[in-house]
Amino acid sequence: MRTLLLLCLTCSMWMPLAAQSEFCDNLSITQFILDDNTPDQWLISIAFDEETSVFIGYPVIDAMFDTNGDTIATGSLFFFGQLGGITQDYPVTPVPGAELTSFSITFSFLNGDVAESCTLQYNLPITVAEPTPNAVLTAYPNPTSHQLHLAFPSASEGTRYACINALGQTIFSGTLSPIASNALPTARADQNDRHVIALDTQHWPNGVYYIVLDDGTSEPLRVIKQDLH
Repeated sequence: MRTLLLLCLTCSMWMPLAAQSEFCDNLSITQFILDDNTPDQWLISIAFDEETSVFIGYPVIDAMFDTNGDTIATGSLFFFGQLGGITQDYPVTPVPGAELTSFSITFSFLNGDVAESCTLQYNLPITVAEPTPNAVLTAYPNPTSHQLHLAFPSASEGTRYACINALGQTIFSGTLSPIASNALPTARADQNDRHVIALDTQHWPNGVYYIVLDDGTSEPLRVIKQDLH
């Protein structure tokens, strides 16, 4: 109990936590991923079942608890937020010796200017898997500096898309087409016979962006703009 109390006091120092959020019923843990690239971290996938216009800021997994209420991992602040319709991976750092088990987490964020918090449960069996890529749209290089290439199948040609920044603002929109007006004049087919267009990203501020398709089925594609020095 002392451990939990100290942890809660530490985690809430950055914001005053409110009661269970109105969004809690639309937030869920979808899988638990072991990060092979960073063995001292685990990844928790959280889905936000809301419209893509809904945005929560500064989300953080305050702590992860086992069925006995003992702390088995702690998270860190995710500055870029999460849009509705997106499943996002959050890293947590396990306590030495912690065992994989059914667990619960406290998940805090800003809803506008209001600090809110949710308790989310995840039960066995634990899924150990790599995140699945977007089946329709792929982007490379990612992170990008000057050009972002979008590849899509011919069946998706004509689909509307939008690029949304980390604040939930649409910075531009267009149509998936090799001759789209907001694409550079380089358009081709890749080795998988997918159409490829190149977008000019050199004037984008550094940060996280989401490419959202207006097809009603595809998950938003997360891309990062990062200038190379």
